Amino acid sequence: MELIENIKYFLLCQKYHWKELFVYRSQALVWLIVGSSILLFTYLPVTIIYNVSSGIPGWTYFQLLLLSSTSGFVMELVWYFVLPWGIVNGMRVGEFDKYLIRPFGKVTCMLSGYAGNLVGSTGVIGSLFLIIYCLINLNIQIIPIVIFFVSIIIGIIALVMVFLLITILSYKLMNSANFTNNLMNLSLSANTYPLNIYGSGIQLIFTLILPIGLAVYYPTQVLFSMTTPLFTLILIFVFAIIIIITKIGFNKLIKSYSSGGG
Repeated sequence: MELIENIKYFLLCQKYHWKELFVYRSQALVWLIVGSSILLFTYLPVTIIYNVSSGIPGWTYFQLLLLSSTSGFVMELVWYFVLPWGIVNGMRVGEFDKYLIRPFGKVTCMLSGYAGNLVGSTGVIGSLFLIIYCLINLNIQIIPIVIFFVSIIIGIIALVMVFLLITILSYKLMNSANFTNNLMNLSLSANTYPLNIYGSGIQLIFTLILPIGLAVYYPTQVLFSMTTPLFTLILIFVFAIIIIITKIGFNKLIKSYSSGGG
């Protein structure tokens, strides 16, 4: 029951965030069109790579395009929920106080009170169309597709919690959102191509320390049958551990918050 009430509150806040965006309709439409530019930065580089070279070993054109599209889909959704500079600015001036008194979870209040990157929603939709386009051309069976989408949805939840925790931590330590913004940009860039093109050290960082690979690279490996069914269960288990740990960390950090950035 509590979960349902939190979801209803979150959706109600999104309704008003979107109304605020469309106060100036022409401006909102321009920004939404700009938000769709991620499609160009996804489709063109992959297409050029496979037109001028033999591509990345072990990956076909549509496999790599799907990986890049999944990266855009995941990170744009994460930005929809977590926009670091908005959260940090709100906490800096003590604005978060008004949300803490509401009868909802603190995570729900923070995700609901501060509008994420709404204009990036066009990038989410466009990336989803590219994913579907690639799946049609790859002729993959329905069960791996279902597992793929379930994995990335759980991965998005885990990443939202990770970046929310990092946002609060960077606010406490540096009173800034730049660190989190840079990490999120890095996550989008690193996930555009297979992690196996990096050294083992970098792969470890993007898997365990900053788990962006868990939400994009490994689900695509599951989709392309590059891993075993057991790996899928391990992946979901790791997601659950990340969500639990980051939730605990968030609750501990938010307790030390005081009005006006104290």
